[in-house]
Amino acid sequence: MGQYQIGRGMSALVLGAVGLSAERFVEIVRGAATDQDVAAALGRGVAVARRAVGARLSRVTVTDVPVDLRETFQQFYGTDIPSDRLVFDILEADDWTTFPDHNADPTS
Repeated sequence: MGQYQIGRGMSALVLGAVGLSAERFVEIVRGAATDQDVAAALGRGVAVARRAVGARLSRVTVTDVPVDLRETFQQFYGTDIPSDRLVFDILEADDWTTFPDHNADPTS
């Protein structure tokens, strides 16, 4: 997981919407052999939460980063990011550079 901290920031919002603690989610993933096993363990609650959380997360900007996470966010991503930039765009760009081997176009 590198420097990823499950249970804080975006993951806390998503896990909360699904009704799971970070510890329980880690248990589920640890016990799963495939992504499908994880999906099955999470069940129907994910589909319901996905719509609500997805709509909210797709609009989160740098301005929305909680005060208690802002310093850490800035350490990872810098202090010169425009306040109206979408956090998911920042995370996607970071993933692109952090995990270059996983950036292949799945349609090619």
